[in-house]
Amino acid sequence: FHPSTKSADVFPYMRNVSQDDLRNMAGYILYEINQRPDTWGCGKVCN
Repeated sequence: FHPSTKSADVFPYMRNVSQDDLRNMAGYILYEINQRPDTWGCGKVCN
C-alpha cells in the first residue's frame, strides 16, 4: 500500500482510492500525531 495514485500500476490497491480517501488517511495520520506524540513514528523502539 502506498499513497501515490500516479503509480497505480505499481501499487494496485491505489486504483480504488479516491482523493477523498487520501484526504481521510492524511487526516487520520495528523490526528494520531496529535493524540500520541510520544509514540507516533517510533516503530519498535518506544516503550
